[in-house]
Amino acid sequence: MVVGVFSGVIGVSAAAGVWQTSGRTPAGGGTVTLQGASTTEIKGWMAVGDVADAFAVPLPDLLSAFALDPGTPPGTPVKDLESDLFSVLALRDWIDLQRAAAP
Repeated sequence: MVVGVFSGVIGVSAAAGVWQTSGRTPAGGGTVTLQGASTTEIKGWMAVGDVADAFAVPLPDLLSAFALDPGTPPGTPVKDLESDLFSVLALRDWIDLQRAAAP
């Protein structure tokens, strides 16, 4: 009975648009768009080109900073590029440093 009530609450909440399991869409629907206000907005599912555009950093500079393939398509999700040198956290830190160094 407890499982049924729990599942029912989740089902009704999801149908009403107030329950979400992904950061890709806000609870009210639509899509998440990078605003470039804070690097905490960057999520692994986001495209590396969108991140570069939102934070006004040249994509070639970003790829070079992490020794990533310069031919990487801009639509590649950040999580697909993770390596020993590159991660979402490292990208956030790098962008914060770029913004702090900008005049």
